[in-house]
Amino acid sequence: MTIKFPATVGLKIGSEYEKFEVDFSICENPDCDCNGVNMVLYNENNEINFFLDFTTEAYTENNYTEREITIIKAFIEFLISAENNSLNFSFFKRNYQFIKERVKCRRDTLESFNIGSFLSYKDMLWKDKDINMNINGKDYLILDGYCVNSDCTCTEVALYFLEDVYKLGVRNPDFSFVYDYITGMYRGLEGINDQKVKHVISTISESENKKFKERHLKLKKYVEREVQKKIEDKGFITNERRKRKLGRNDPCYCGSGKKYKKCCLDKEI
Repeated sequence: MTIKFPATVGLKIGSEYEKFEVDFSICENPDCDCNGVNMVLYNENNEINFFLDFTTEAYTENNYTEREITIIKAFIEFLISAENNSLNFSFFKRNYQFIKERVKCRRDTLESFNIGSFLSYKDMLWKDKDINMNINGKDYLILDGYCVNSDCTCTEVALYFLEDVYKLGVRNPDFSFVYDYITGMYRGLEGINDQKVKHVISTISESENKKFKERHLKLKKYVEREVQKKIEDKGFITNERRKRKLGRNDPCYCGSGKKYKKCCLDKEI
């Protein structure tokens, strides 16, 4: 059963039941193994913040009042009660493990990312809503990737289409291609022919093109600092256009795959 937060719970405080709103957050430091969640319980008269350790099934002591301690303990009793099979310690542990896997994936993806390739939106901003598309009666999950070089002005998105999104194991996309959400041009077809890719593009609406643009800009901004450092580590310094000297026929520093003379040379002049 899906639990929506804030969730409402009834806790027995003394001889009476009181309703509380419950919410929680999880540390997103990939190197931290705190094994717990930050909880908040609140209603009209109370707001209690505490750290709940799901390995010891206890809370971290703090300067709580006697009443606050009573409420926290009542909440823990609620979590371990036999009849409660949804909102319990296992629930928080599963969410903790999921978050930690995602933030570690985000860190590892950034560390292995090469300037000039497409960066996966889902690996970075995994909390955002998925993109789905129905093509010829089949529902596809779309994974999108973008160029995140701050100096590049391309408007391309790498689109990876997966039909059986709940299939277990490592999945390869059913097909993929690179699509320009402004011009409608395409390239890099994998698992799909020219005729079919034209049909897929014809089903992409203006609102979806706008969404690609918004996600591209958001991803660029989100990873700007890390990408800038990678560029500088490779010997390029952007923004002020102070870069190591490139020959006219060298690959352009922006990662477009074009020669320098046919890409950013004229822009800099």
